[in-house]
Amino acid sequence: MKSIVLINGKRSSRLSVFDRSTQFGDGLFETMVIRQGHLEFWQAHFARLERGRMRLKIAKVSARDWLADITKAYQLSKLDNAVVKIMLTR
Repeated sequence: MKSIVLINGKRSSRLSVFDRSTQFGDGLFETMVIRQGHLEFWQAHFARLERGRMRLKIAKVSARDWLADITKAYQLSKLDNAVVKIMLTR
C-alpha cells in the first residue's frame, strides 16, 4: 500500500501532539474513493463535511481547497484507483 500524507496541503508524516485531534479527537473525517481517476460522490462527502464542521463550529475550508489537496495527493500517488481520507480538526 502506498500512502501519501498531506498536512495543511504540504507533504508530511508528523502531526503535533498539541493538535486538538490528537488531544481530544476534536474534528471530523471523510473517507472517499477515486476510481479510474474520478473522485466518487464528492458533493455528498463535502455536504457531510460542511454539516459536521458547522455543528462543531470549526472554520470553513472551501471545496476548492479540499479538491486541490485531494488532487495533489492523488497525483503524487500515481495510482488509477485510491482511497482518500481527509480530516478536519479545530
